[in-house]
Amino acid sequence: MKKDFMQFVYNRIENVLTKNEEYRELQSKCAELDYADDEYEAVSCKLEALSQELCYMQGFKDAMKLLMMK
Repeated sequence: MKKDFMQFVYNRIENVLTKNEEYRELQSKCAELDYADDEYEAVSCKLEALSQELCYMQGFKDAMKLLMMK
């Protein structure tokens, strides 16, 4: 049961991140930059913050759907 739930979560995360154009652009830019580049840290931080926001919002939407079903 736990394994199935975690697979569901991973799929939801992947889905929400890959569908977001801003996330894809930042991910691509981050991949192009050198780790030693000053811009890398800024882009990396922005990418992480966006991914957290997108995942939180998707989780919230999913929870609301579950609560509305009851």
